[in-house]
Amino acid sequence: MKEMKVRIIIGVAIAMMVLLAMSAVPAMACPCEQQEPFDKIEQQKALNDTGTSNWSDPVSVKALIEQLSKAGDNTDALYASLPPDAQAAVLEYLKVTQVTTNVSTTGDDRGCKSYQVQVNWKNALGQTLFSYFQKIDWCYDGSIITNNPTRLRWGEVYAPLWSFDGHIGNSESGGINQWSYEAWTQGKFKLCLGGDIGCIQYKYPWIDMTVYGDGSYSSSTGT
Repeated sequence: MKEMKVRIIIGVAIAMMVLLAMSAVPAMACPCEQQEPFDKIEQQKALNDTGTSNWSDPVSVKALIEQLSKAGDNTDALYASLPPDAQAAVLEYLKVTQVTTNVSTTGDDRGCKSYQVQVNWKNALGQTLFSYFQKIDWCYDGSIITNNPTRLRWGEVYAPLWSFDGHIGNSESGGINQWSYEAWTQGKFKLCLGGDIGCIQYKYPWIDMTVYGDGSYSSSTGT
């Protein structure tokens, strides 16, 4: 019995010595350092480059626009961090100076067609900033429309800080078993800089399209 008590005392002493030794060892730091996401690194690089860039050079401006396009939810913050001359160059790039319209049609032997109108807003360099679309699919027999026409409408944005804010106008008339079908739509685009500046420019394009029972079609657009 006495020998067992001695063993217990020795075991407790050893356990206490181990605990004391472990508490005396400083905690080891994790060898891996937390790194910023790649896009954050690229954004910081863009900010560093602004100090030496020539903003009258289209190549420098285009490179900055590409950085803004990759910034995602941080676009507003990145723009606000730019020096005034860089901000002015970005706004000049994003300014609408011309509007063009593309019309396309496809058809088949069954007497059905697809008709699309696309309106494009471009800058002084000819780069498309954003576009508004409407498309109608219909079938005909030479005198009337033989199905319920299918109509789609949407907006697309190709430049940072511009955004599509949805449709704000809509009307339809005519359709199956009638001579014609007409669809009119209007959308809203806005240029917003974030922060206290907010949105500084708006565009309200509209597209009016009519398709007929003989396969012909017509359209008009406005801004």
